[in-house]
Amino acid sequence: GRQRRRSPVDLRGHHQRAHSRCARALASPRPYATPPVRAGRMASAETAALQREWADVTPIPQEVSDQFCAQINYEPDFAATMDIFRAVIKSGEKTQRALELTEKVIEGNAANYTAWFYRRECLFALNSDLRPELELVTDFALNSPKNYQIWHHRRAIVDKLGDGSEELHFTTQILNEDSKNYHAWSHRQFALQRFNLWAGELDFIQSLLEKDLRNNSAWNQRWFVVKHTDGFHSADVRLRELQYAFEWAKKAPNNESPFNYIRGIMRHPEFDEISTVREFAEHLRDQLRPAPREEDEEDNSEAEHPCSTNPPPLLALLVEVYTSTHHIEEALELCDQLAKVHDTIRQKYWYWKAGRIHAMHHHATVTDVDSAPAAAAASAPPAP
Repeated sequence: GRQRRRSPVDLRGHHQRAHSRCARALASPRPYATPPVRAGRMASAETAALQREWADVTPIPQEVSDQFCAQINYEPDFAATMDIFRAVIKSGEKTQRALELTEKVIEGNAANYTAWFYRRECLFALNSDLRPELELVTDFALNSPKNYQIWHHRRAIVDKLGDGSEELHFTTQILNEDSKNYHAWSHRQFALQRFNLWAGELDFIQSLLEKDLRNNSAWNQRWFVVKHTDGFHSADVRLRELQYAFEWAKKAPNNESPFNYIRGIMRHPEFDEISTVREFAEHLRDQLRPAPREEDEEDNSEAEHPCSTNPPPLLALLVEVYTSTHHIEEALELCDQLAKVHDTIRQKYWYWKAGRIHAMHHHATVTDVDSAPAAAAASAPPAP
């Protein structure tokens, strides 16, 4: 069993071990470069030693048939390991040697779900120390950071341990290399909820946005944190989050992320700050518009791209604001401008949006007109 442990995670050592694993894999003959494996074929001294250790087990070779659409052409060493692994699964053996065998299988194919599952079964059955397992998983995660099975295994181990003290640091290191790694974000959210590690998470998100204000994953994480801590039920929290998003929107008006965040708040059942959103959006639009020139002033400036003075994310937000406040003409006018000038790549969408706004407004108007006589009759005094 592994006895090494580092706290906090020392990724330099993990990188070296992950690189060593990768080098060993690359040094081996690749599956597509080897001839088909025959049952009982001994590929190396390592395989011979493995088969001596498992001499009491009858290997189960890969099924071969000319009816198969495609045959897996295993590298000989790996084929011998898999033959034994199939037999172990069939017998249900959960011993230390079975645990070590799963590592060999995983080294050959880290995406083998069955191997990870059976490894957990062995760990739990043997009541093994699970902390060294985190080190193993860290090695594999650094070598294959977007492997579903690795992250699922780590979550199961951490959950069983009941200790998430290393998880935020670990995921931070992964996110520093790839700030949009879905698996790292998902695991981080699990750790935050499972171990109540919310303190400091908003500061972490702030640091990511300062590096890349277009990091939509960081915006998603902020929503997740606020939703599970303060919640959006309080008007003070909603106003705080609106102001936060507004400040980032000013820095890059063509960045959709803060505007999407604002729209998310607007969809909350208790949202009642539409006037605040409208005031901000219109003020920002006015700030971005070029100042009018005097009649005799010569224009020496270069022509600006339409999106620099009329960013589509801002105008799209205004469409929703005007629709919500029943300023239908303003909403339809913006849809037309977006379709024809400012967001032509989504021209069909904006025509569809305009049609939908018009239809909804027409339906509401007709409903009001139709209900007027009934309302008047209901409120009329009874006939004498």
